[in-house]
Amino acid sequence: MLRRRTVAVRLMWLLLFAATVAFVVWALTARPWVEPPSETTPPLTGW
Repeated sequence: MLRRRTVAVRLMWLLLFAATVAFVVWALTARPWVEPPSETTPPLTGW
């Protein structure tokens, strides 16, 4: 019983570590904090 609990705890820590690494890799590649570039240009009137 104790061995099963120890394995479960280690598995949960491994899962948490893998999720953290996946999030960090995603954040570094996607950079969600950067504003996306505008797809249209403003009109050039009044020159």
